[in-house]
This record gives sequence, C-alpha cells and structure tokens, in this order.
Amino acid sequence: RAFAVGGFLGGQPTNYTNTLDMVTIASQGNATNFADSAYQKGQGASCASATRALTAGGVYAGVVNNIIDFFTMSSQANGVDFGDISHTSRGMAGCSSSTRGIFFLGDNNGSTIVNTIEYVTISTTGNTADFGDTTDIARYLGGCSNAIRGIRAGGNTGSVINTIDFITISTLGDAKDFGDL
Repeated sequence: RAFAVGGFLGGQPTNYTNTLDMVTIASQGNATNFADSAYQKGQGASCASATRALTAGGVYAGVVNNIIDFFTMSSQANGVDFGDISHTSRGMAGCSSSTRGIFFLGDNNGSTIVNTIEYVTISTTGNTADFGDTTDIARYLGGCSNAIRGIRAGGNTGSVINTIDFITISTLGDAKDFGDL
C-alpha cells in the first residue's frame, strides 16, 4: 500500500484536507479514501515503518504547527496524536528505517529557515529528540531512505539549492555531503 496524507485542495490559506488516500501498489487504479488524518495540514513531512505512518509539522489556515500524528496502515482507523517536533515547521522532509523516523525541519514558524534534524521511535509515541544538523539551512526539501541511510535533497534558502546530504539513521550526528542534484 501507498498513502497520500492531507494537503491543499485549492487556494491557500484555508482550503486543506485531512484525507488519507490509499492505493494498492501491485494493481492499477484510482486512490480510495482510507481514513482521516488527525489534523488538516499541508507542507509537512511523513515517514513510516512497516506498520505505522507518521506525519509531522505543516501549516493550516496560515498557522504553522509542530504536531506529529500517526495511523496504523493495516487498519482503516483515523489518525491520532503522536507527539510534537521541537518547534513549528513547514517545508520539511522525512525518512525512516523500520524503527526510527527522521524529520529534516524546514522553516520555523514560517519565517526563520533552520538546519535541524530530529527523530522519533516509530513504535512509541512522544516528542522528537535532536538527531543533528544538515550541511546547510533550507526549506521545501525532499527526503528518502533505505533501512540504513537517509537522504535530504534540494530545497530553498531564498534561492533554490542543489545540495544532497546523507545520514546513517541508526546513529545520531550531523549530515554529511552526499553530492549535488
């Protein structure tokens, strides 16, 4: 299964959705409504284990938040509160291993751009802890991972950047240069 969580339905700043849509990757077809996220928001970040998906941060009605919510991917139950990231953030990226979720924060409260990396243990609930920092300060990032390494790519610092950073998900520390887009 693959999921799409929330986002904008049209003009900003109030036209958001909390819909969780699902597709079955092995077959073609349209997405179906799976459930609802705990909160309406866009521009957040997501990560997942094999059983649980999390979304963090984002913006709703012009207000940037620090909320993390989660849902169990095998159960069509609505999302519930997980905890919080350290400060309000949007334009983020996420990645994960089977146990740890990583959030590369974007901008703090819609104004100050940050280089903060935070993590959670996906099987628990609670607030994030500090992981380290990225090599540069940016928002509107892209993220991906395998079970070992997480990647943060691109973004905007006031102008578009082409930086690619990597982290080793199982160990804490600052990101290292991977290359360029």
